Amino acid sequence: MFNFFSNQTESQDPVFTLPKLTEKELILYVIKETAFASNFSKIYNERALPEWKAQYSIKKGRIRPYNVWEDDESLILELAQTSDDEDIIRAIYNTHRTGFVLVYTGEIIYPELYLNINLPDDLIDCYINSPIFLLGEDLSKESVRLQNMLKVGFNSTVNEKIQRRIDEIVIIKRKKKENKTKNKLKAFLITASATKSVLTGNSVDDVVEETINEEVDEQVLDYMNKLLGKVK
Repeated sequence: MFNFFSNQTESQDPVFTLPKLTEKELILYVIKETAFASNFSKIYNERALPEWKAQYSIKKGRIRPYNVWEDDESLILELAQTSDDEDIIRAIYNTHRTGFVLVYTGEIIYPELYLNINLPDDLIDCYINSPIFLLGEDLSKESVRLQNMLKVGFNSTVNEKIQRRIDEIVIIKRKKKENKTKNKLKAFLITASATKSVLTGNSVDDVVEETINEEVDEQVLDYMNKLLGKVK
């Protein structure tokens, strides 16, 4: 592993002083330095050779076409999907897998490493097994991400793992829906039973006391409140 700080004084910046810095070394330096930087740092833009920049195609932006090397975040997002260098891929994963928080909107943008055909097997497994670092990703979003992973072109073994996780999500979501429906139905049947009891001549107050007691589950009470609506 290279050492940016070899033969340098403490006050010197290796990006400024190393005469033969390779592009890979510069990229790894950018990935490290942008870990806690404000949005849109431009280390690569300012230090990369023209021939390095020329290899990147122009992207179509929301407002105007742009070069991915114009700011370091855009470059990292691009390399996350396209780089075939394992050191760079792992550096992005280790440093930026939790994403970039945009200052002006508070939006989190994740480097989409999971769409990189060159992603190492162990990192593929991390993305398949519900990564907790993808903040705000619920089961539906996870399913969409996994469906996109199926389109990447990973080998059949990886695709089988992805599909198994998708199938698990379907079962989990189905079970949640079933449980929710059961609770709603339980609340409805209790209410219906109470109504029938009143219609057969029992006192309303007695039926209410019998229906709403200490043994009634909290969730049932919640659903009954929703079912019956607010009492004015």
